[in-house]
Order: sequence, then structure tokens, then C-alpha cells
Amino acid sequence: KIVGKHEVNVMAAHESYHNQYKYLYGFRQGEIIPGNTELINFTTTNSLYSYLDNHNVEGFLARGTYSYDNGRYTAEASYRRDGSSKFESAVRWGDFWSVGAGWRVDKENFMSGQNWVDFLKLRASHGLNGNDGGISYYAWQVLYSYRNNAAEPGYIQDTAPGNPFLKWETSVQTDIGLDFTLFNNRLRGTVDWFNKESKDLIFSLPLAPSTGYTAQDRNIGSVYNRGWELDLTAGIVDTKNFSFSLNMNATTYKNVIKRLPDENRELGIISGSYKRVEGGSIYDYWLRQWYGVDPSNGNALYLFNDAKDDAGNYITVWTDADCKTLADGTLVTSNQAKAKYDWSGSSIPDVFGSITPMFKIYGIDISLQFNYSIGGMANDNNYAALMSTGGMGTAKHVDILDRWTTEGQITNVPKMHNGQTTNYNAASNRWLVSST
Repeated sequence: KIVGKHEVNVMAAHESYHNQYKYLYGFRQGEIIPGNTELINFTTTNSLYSYLDNHNVEGFLARGTYSYDNGRYTAEASYRRDGSSKFESAVRWGDFWSVGAGWRVDKENFMSGQNWVDFLKLRASHGLNGNDGGISYYAWQVLYSYRNNAAEPGYIQDTAPGNPFLKWETSVQTDIGLDFTLFNNRLRGTVDWFNKESKDLIFSLPLAPSTGYTAQDRNIGSVYNRGWELDLTAGIVDTKNFSFSLNMNATTYKNVIKRLPDENRELGIISGSYKRVEGGSIYDYWLRQWYGVDPSNGNALYLFNDAKDDAGNYITVWTDADCKTLADGTLVTSNQAKAKYDWSGSSIPDVFGSITPMFKIYGIDISLQFNYSIGGMANDNNYAALMSTGGMGTAKHVDILDRWTTEGQITNVPKMHNGQTTNYNAASNRWLVSST
């Protein structure tokens, strides 16, 4: 609806999503007539298995926008209510909303004399968004699997208990941005500051073995991502048959865990190569501390886990066979099970983005994209596999030629020993490399 300089647009909608997955697997052997691959042409059924998955999401939404003076001032608001079959009926529905506003600064009277500004818009938004991803279709239910005991039919409860209190993960996001076009459209871009906080974070929480389960999905805490985004495009050359422009974007952000469940607040949560603690990041490495190679025998060495109990005794058993004290007093071990774990950097880069040169030659568009990342660490699993001191007959990295072979040799590659692959090739900060 348009009334003078005022324009209003209202929309209401309903969404219904249904995903059904049917799976059937059959395996028979004992072919009767050659060339016929129908199951009836085989005598023995080895395996027959099937299942059905259902996932439903129901949504109701509305959105309203307001514009004054052909976009000089704009405002927008939205609301949606979604229900997912992944959650128990009492907590199935979630309410999500957003508000936003924009201001065309270049249309103000005080900008009339600025010939170099073609477009300048300040905008801001704040809203909530729901997420039910990352969990199974039946995370809230107690599940059972069929387990026959010989000819006797039966079933057994799964290792993950259901959680009827599991609910939507909610992201609260705030964005403040500036869009601009300058110098007769020769330079255009955006600058954004964002703050995204995920509340009621859905995470697989390890459970004590005494419970009879391995892990349970829970809404365990909150985490935020906060940072800046910059996107610039410059038109450098523009002629009838040839043009050249360059696009560059950069993003930098900080990831911080704000809250963990009470039972994990002190020790944190270890997941693979990462450890999650309050005030830290979900991408902080927690790994065994690699020391080097013992020159006397070629064994891999790690810093010894020197943590002590209240009585002053080592929590990890110290033995002369696999532990030693170096001349400088450093405690090391050749047993990876006794290695010290410690913080080993983050996989988050300081800044990342891309650079894209774009050409137009006689009507043909050509572009190249170069991605970059500065800072941060990566776990080089491919290199670790190629540097394995076991795996006879498999491909190796050329660095394996530097392996220990002679007493007194100084190297950072242990000797080849197929019986010591666990100790020599264990996950540790040895395999971390710069992501730059």
C-alpha cells in the first residue's frame, strides 16, 4: 500500500515441510540361473534390513516493511513460529523474530553538495533464529535396537538416552552495517559489525560409564561469534571493449564460550582434539605435548603428565622404563598414554577472505578467486598419515627419510617400528601447522 511518501508491505505465510526417507537392503546368494539378478533367482538370504525416517517442520510467519520517501527511511519486522518433530510436543514450538532499520544518508539535504558520494546507507538489525540441525530425528525419544540372541528375538536400549527436555537452539544476532558507492560508481562496498550469540546450544554431552550410556544431546550453554566484515569492489579500468575491477573481502571474528553446564564448568568438555571451557573457544586445541625424539634409541618423546594429587604424588604412574628426566630437568615419556595434555593454539584465523580480479574483454567475463587465511592452526592429518612409522607397504612422505637410524642421531622423526605406531603416531601438537 502506497500513500504519498509512505509505502507499507505486509506478508503472512505458512510453511509445511515433510521429509520421509525409506531404506531397504537385501542380500542373497546362491544363483540358480546365470544372468538373472532378481532376488528370487538366489537360494539363500544373507541379510534383509529396512527402516523408515520421518522429519516434519511446521511454520507460521509474518513480515512487515515500511519505507518513507522512496527508501530514505526504512523499517522491517518479522515473526515466525516453528514446530519440529525432533523435539517432544511440550517444547516442540519456538518463537523467533527480527527487527531492522535503514537510513539513506545520501538523500539528506546536508549531503547535496557531496559529488563524490553516489550511495550511502546506514542499517542495523537484531533478531532471533531457531536451529534444530545437528541432532537425530528422534533425539528426544528413548530408542531401542533389535538384537536377536541366536534364534530368540529381542531388543536392547541404545547407548544414547532420549532427552524430552531438548529444545530449539536459538541464535540472537545483531548487525550494524554501512553500504556505500563512491566516485561515480568506481568504488563500492560494505562494512559490517556482527554479534551472533547461540543460546541453548545443542551439544552431545559425554556421560559417565556408570550410567550405561555414552552421550546425550542437551542444551548445554551459550557461545558467541563477534567480529567485522569488509567487502570492497573497485572499478580500475572501464573502456568500451575492456574493463577490469577488483573485489576484496575480509572477515575477522572472535569465538567465546559464555556458559557450560554446571557439571562441566570446572573441567570443561573434551571433544576430539578440542577442549571447551568457559571463556575459551570451541576451536581451541587440547593435545598431547610433543617433545621430540630420544637420540639414544629413536623413541618418540612427549612431555610427561606431571599433574599431582593432593598428597603430592603424580597422578600418572612414573616408571623408569618409559619415563626419564632430561639434563635440564624436563620430564618426558615415550608412552603416549602418559603424555601431558595442554592448550595448543586455535584453528580460528586472525583474518580470512578472498581477492577476486574480474575482467570483461569484448563481452566475455573472466574472473579468478584467490582465498586467503592469516593466522590460526590446522591439524595436518594427511601429513600425519604419510609420516606413520608403521603401515608397511604404504606410501610415505619424503620427510620419513630423516627418521632415526643411529644411536646419537639428532632428528625429529622417530625410528621405523611397526609395533610402536600408537606411541609414535599419536595425535599431538606435532601435527599442527600454520593455516596461513
